[in-house]
Amino acid sequence: TPSVTLCGPVPPGRWGPPPGDPRHRALWHGPEGDPHGRRPDPALLKITADEVLDALDALPEPSNRPEGTSPWNAHR
Repeated sequence: TPSVTLCGPVPPGRWGPPPGDPRHRALWHGPEGDPHGRRPDPALLKITADEVLDALDALPEPSNRPEGTSPWNAHR
């Protein structure tokens, strides 16, 4: 299943999707922080909704959806 993963405070190379697989996008703004912190990591909070939507749009098109259409564009 394609995915967009928001990573932080640990880089996607450690806890993210398999590298090099075009079905997955990992968003991360670093630097590495405390994975057991009591508050959300500041780098994780830097990921914007627009970044997530852009990453969703960049996922490969499923074979049952017309090319060039995206259900995510309706939310912008």
